[in-house]
Amino acid sequence: MDISISGSGKISAGEYETVRISGSGRLEGPISCEELRVSGSANGKSLICSGAMHVSGSCSFTGDIAAKSASVSGALKCSGSVRTEGECRISGAGKCEGSIKCGALRVSGLLSAGGGIEAESARISGVLNCGGLLNAETVDISFSNGIDIGAIGGSSITIHRSKAERSKFFSLFSFGTKPHGTVHVRQSIEGDEVDIEGVTAERVSCRRAVIGSGCAIKLLQYSDSAEIAPDAKVDTAEKI
Repeated sequence: MDISISGSGKISAGEYETVRISGSGRLEGPISCEELRVSGSANGKSLICSGAMHVSGSCSFTGDIAAKSASVSGALKCSGSVRTEGECRISGAGKCEGSIKCGALRVSGLLSAGGGIEAESARISGVLNCGGLLNAETVDISFSNGIDIGAIGGSSITIHRSKAERSKFFSLFSFGTKPHGTVHVRQSIEGDEVDIEGVTAERVSCRRAVIGSGCAIKLLQYSDSAEIAPDAKVDTAEKI
């Protein structure tokens, strides 16, 4: 059964096919559906969506969210954890107080996660705040604003300034001024191939490392090779 709200209304706990909310809706209890579309505002408890979840309005859940895929171009808040089998795309603003697990993570807006993030691949070109470990086979971060992550783990880890930020960096660098955009990793970066710039971290451990401009690393451990830019700061470098 399909159900929709275009004005103001409530949806009882239960199982549905497509749920559409273009007005203001309250989801009273756990909701299970095939598809969820929110272009207005919605508040609920927990959600299980066997298909796609689309949020272009404002959506808030006090429990967990599980969906096949999720796309957020509006605002989504989840007090629990978020799980998607496939892609989780954030071009608006997302806040998850728990952990996030998905197939492919794509962030061009703003994402805040209180816990860790686990994905097959993670591509970040917006703003990310991650309280725990960002773990993915491939991590690709292009930043212009500040990013804060507890730790990063993966096979291939690339962190570079965006073209605009890189242009600003070299312009400011020539005048001895620091740019605002940096990636702060509070603990460690561990991977096979690590190619980073503008990163501060306690430790980088990998097989091959490229430590680029603007990095400040306390301990670098590598087993194969390491390239360190002249203006990068590495307190200790160890071949292990």
